[in-house]
Amino acid sequence: MLAKRSLVLALVVVLIAGLAVYAQTERRTKPAGAPVSNAPDITGIGDFFRVDPANRQEWFYKMVDLKRHLMPPGPKEMLRLANLLGLTEEQKQSIKPLYAQFRNTVKPILDQRALAAKEFYAILQGPSPSKDALLAAVAKVQQFDQQIINAELDFWLGLRQILNTQQQQSLTQFLQQRLQMEMPGMGDRPNNPEAGRTPQGIRPNKPATN
Repeated sequence: MLAKRSLVLALVVVLIAGLAVYAQTERRTKPAGAPVSNAPDITGIGDFFRVDPANRQEWFYKMVDLKRHLMPPGPKEMLRLANLLGLTEEQKQSIKPLYAQFRNTVKPILDQRALAAKEFYAILQGPSPSKDALLAAVAKVQQFDQQIINAELDFWLGLRQILNTQQQQSLTQFLQQRLQMEMPGMGDRPNNPEAGRTPQGIRPNKPATN
């Protein structure tokens, strides 16, 4: 009787181990979220949504959200950028008014934009949305987006005026590689582990001297 129980227990252990190995093999061969190759394309334009690895840059420029990309650096990214540019204490102090101006300008605009966006979705999700009403709501959102972009440009142009020639060149390189990190295949900057790090190929400047 004891021998039978031992045999059954051994078979159960072998079965569980086999299932565990099979599950791990499935995870390795089929990553989570991997597309099913034989899934039917009910859109008829699947190739439109497919990003060509050899043409990622062009796709990025077609779809880029300027307002999002032009957002000034957050505290951590700005600290790394300050080290990269070799900012003096005087330059660091000169940046603070730029941030204050940006915040004071954009905060009320964002509040108004939120209301306009809610209005758009309320119309879209209504019982009988009309195209004219939707376009009018979109126009309101776009108007606020333009004001935000205007404030973002004021920040970046103001930052450039604080820098010397060498620092401006380093800033240009930084922005170029910051842009590349948002392109398909490189990962979105806010979710990218490399976000805010010094882009490769750019060496920090020595602190500027006046």
